[in-house]
Order: sequence, then structure tokens, then C-alpha cells
Amino acid sequence: MWRFPGKSHSYSEHVQPTSLHFTDFGIYILNRIVLIEHSELAHVLDRYPYQYIPADFEERSKLWRASAKNLVTGNDPFTYMQIENLMFAELPILQMEKALARQDGNSPDSREPLLIMECSALSILWLCGLYEATRNLKAAKSPKFPPLEGLHKKLEIARMPFAKHQVFREHNKPHFPTSTWSPETGRVGWQVWNPRSNKFEPYVRTDLADEFLKIAAADA
Repeated sequence: MWRFPGKSHSYSEHVQPTSLHFTDFGIYILNRIVLIEHSELAHVLDRYPYQYIPADFEERSKLWRASAKNLVTGNDPFTYMQIENLMFAELPILQMEKALARQDGNSPDSREPLLIMECSALSILWLCGLYEATRNLKAAKSPKFPPLEGLHKKLEIARMPFAKHQVFREHNKPHFPTSTWSPETGRVGWQVWNPRSNKFEPYVRTDLADEFLKIAAADA
């Protein structure tokens, strides 16, 4: 339920997916995106989220929104919302990493132990979300998936031990990644066993996000 001044609106009041052809519904969503992002009314409503995006996240948010638009096809019209959710979920993680970075000789944040655990926990959930996004593109046979296939293979290796507590495609090998943290950058990550290379490899959440944005926003 989205509540605007003067009246309440539910998503179902305006959209009836069962009454629209799937591709037509994708076009409908794109039209809604354009309407929402460029409407002067939307910018003055206190429920418009983009007006509250911090200045230091503005450029990155543009890459997320470009990625979301670029990945929408008739095969999977809901991709925009899925990618947009990852953008909003990433913001608090980046803010925590910024607080955790010990740059210019700054003293560590007094909440450092808690922040590391919070940042790592949220990053795990975020990683699983990005995996689902690329998996959906693959399952839908989206023409946008091939450039993301290499990243998807990384995500499936990193995600499996978090979701199933086992090595990717080796059900008889229990595994849970070891968390890592860089004091210089504040970034969190994990050491994950990769059965393809037969060794532990580092995976950093923000690096994976950067890779996704570099690919997905390229053609937007």
C-alpha cells in the first residue's frame, strides 16, 4: 500500500497483470517509470524516494536506475523493480562501509564490532538478491543475460554456501564462508571454496556490485 496525501492507493487498483499480455505489461511498467521519474508532481510528494538520496550516492544511483531500465525485456518485465530494490538495499551497506573505513589515520568507529557484523549480514542477504536477479534473467532466456553470465557464475558459487551451507554442486561437502573485512576500504567480503578452481577465493560484495553496474548500465 502506497499512501499519498489525500488518498490511499494500492498497486492492485491500477494494475491488473492477469488482464494484460505479459509483454504489454512490461511496456506498461516502462511507461510508469518514465511518468514517475519525470513528473513534477512526483518530485514534490513526500513519498517520492529519489529526492532523499544522499549526494554521495547520487551518481551510483543513476547507474542502478540505468541498469534496471536496460535489463527490462518482454521476457521479464519485473526486472526493473528487482534491480531498483537492490539499489535501495545497497545504500545502508555503503554507508556502513564508509564508517568502517580507517582512512587518513582516522580512529575506528566506536561501534566497529557491531557495524562489521551488521554490514556482513546485510551483504549476505544482498548477495542472494543479486544472484536471484541474474538467475531470473537466465531462466527467462533474456537477451540481456549473456554479458552477465561470468558474474552469475561467481554469484552462484558464493551464494550456495550461504543458502544451503554446502559447496556449490557438492552436496556432501558442508561449507560456510569465512567473513573478511578491509580496514582501508571498509568493504566486507568472504573467503569461499570454489570447486571449479579447487581453492578458496575472495569475494567482496561491493566489488561484485561494481562489476554488475559496469556491465548492466553499459548499454543503457
